[in-house]
Amino acid sequence: MTEEQSFLDLALDEVPELQAVPGDQEYKLRVTTVKHQESKGEKTAGQQLLLFYFDIVEHADTRPVSYPVMLPSETLTDGENNDRKRQLKRVLQALEWDVAKGFAPDELVGQECFAILGTETTAEYGEQNKIKTFVVPK
Repeated sequence: MTEEQSFLDLALDEVPELQAVPGDQEYKLRVTTVKHQESKGEKTAGQQLLLFYFDIVEHADTRPVSYPVMLPSETLTDGENNDRKRQLKRVLQALEWDVAKGFAPDELVGQECFAILGTETTAEYGEQNKIKTFVVPK
């Protein structure tokens, strides 16, 4: 192999970096993953949550958008648990899922919805999008 040849030439210098879309606008999202897991948060450690991951449809090279939804817990009041149920209900309504029936997290993969996104910058991930609010179809 000569200096000009490469074992694997993928034109890596031409690969775009992941970026965020402009905030305060409505975007179409597609569910890519829904994970049921235990929270490690300071105030919610040990409680159950669903962690949604969405792709921004028609916007390549953007980071997945994550959206955690805490599930009801026996350690909370009825009012606090209802707040958590309302949050999950808004997600399901945006996905046009029948909220009168149950679901398995995997059933939501591939479903689409609309949401208003914001942007946030962190030291760990740089600029990324966050869901400000879901747009529930009428």
